[in-house]
Amino acid sequence: MKMVTQKIILRGRKHWGGKPPSDALGEVLRRINPAVRYAVRMRIEGRSTVQGIRPHWLSTAADVRFVDHDGQDDTTLYFELPEIGDAAPKLYEQQEIWSTRPSPSDTGLDLLSQVVSDVAAQNSDSDRFDNPLLRCLGRFDHALNGSFQSLDIIPHNSESGTATSITERIVDTAKQFSSTTPSSQPARIYGTLDMIRASTQTFGLKLETGEEVRGVVDGISIADLKHLLAQPVLILGKAVYRPSGRLLRIDATSVARAGDDQKFFSKIPAPKDGKQIGRAITRPTDSKSGISAVFGKWPGHETDDEINAALEALG
Repeated sequence: MKMVTQKIILRGRKHWGGKPPSDALGEVLRRINPAVRYAVRMRIEGRSTVQGIRPHWLSTAADVRFVDHDGQDDTTLYFELPEIGDAAPKLYEQQEIWSTRPSPSDTGLDLLSQVVSDVAAQNSDSDRFDNPLLRCLGRFDHALNGSFQSLDIIPHNSESGTATSITERIVDTAKQFSSTTPSSQPARIYGTLDMIRASTQTFGLKLETGEEVRGVVDGISIADLKHLLAQPVLILGKAVYRPSGRLLRIDATSVARAGDDQKFFSKIPAPKDGKQIGRAITRPTDSKSGISAVFGKWPGHETDDEINAALEALG
């Protein structure tokens, strides 16, 4: 497999050059690999972490090797790693319905750089990070411990964007985004199963409004959903949000054929933390009536009969 060489430049008030303090350099190297791995998985699957064995494509695409360092004033680190398209060619064989898939010429460091760019722009609606990735980025405060003030990631080609810097401000913004992201919550959502990808365990759900919801399966096999393609389904699982409060994805634990009586759930669930998403409800309601009395109240274990009875009681 072809490997490309990519640089990270460490800048600080002191000019360590080719002789950086070993403890400070060690902190930097400790943070690089997990951050790259999280960034790669986020862009491919729409989630940065998951329990279980890592897929082979992820281990290959996030295989970052430190090979050398030098410098006069600043310290330049050299890494070898593959381009995503070379490391995971099968991921590009199937047509993608989302625009989040990276260019095959990007590397894992390029994807991390793009995450940093969105954080620097304070893009709280970005789909390039979730809460675990934000927390991972926040842990770079251990690398910016006084010896270095910034880590500049240099793209390996012109298609990978511009250089970005992990600084104290970036770390603080990542921590702020992480702390203000609405908590994930149980959810039920109805729609048409529009797409499945076995290689990444992901699916697309089209709502009655025409909106497209991204999801991943958790504890079930995506292959078992083939017979449900283009069919109305009810998804049970967990709604995961962006720092902006908008839905990022659904982590599905159950996907079943749905009937017309379940179309009520063809809405993006609002987070319990109070940030509203989607279209406003035109009829005024309070906390004891209408939709406000329904959303955010179910732990996700009620039967359909219990839910229908609760809706009828609302009048």
